[in-house]
Amino acid sequence: MRVRQLAPTSYDVGYFLSPRQVGADQIDELMTKDTRSPTSEMKYVLIVEEGENSFGAYVPDLPGCAVVGETREEALQLIREAVELHVSSMREQGDPLPEPASTTEYVQV
Repeated sequence: MRVRQLAPTSYDVGYFLSPRQVGADQIDELMTKDTRSPTSEMKYVLIVEEGENSFGAYVPDLPGCAVVGETREEALQLIREAVELHVSSMREQGDPLPEPASTTEYVQV
């Protein structure tokens, strides 16, 4: 598994991924079980930013859960792995998963 920490950098273009952009199967993989109930699920916002030479991806509601990939596809694969690892680690340590609080909005200019 290759998960790399997102380095502070300036990105040229930032955008939010919608189910149409990612694909329903990939969105489902980003959903995680809530530790309070074995049947409840939580869905976190995923951000992908395009830089000059790479793509960064992070989950605002999971601090520290961020990756950098050479391509958009690699960044998406790495963030899926990072979310799984992050959530698994939190569960193993007995930490509660943060409630999804981030939302997306668009502005037309």
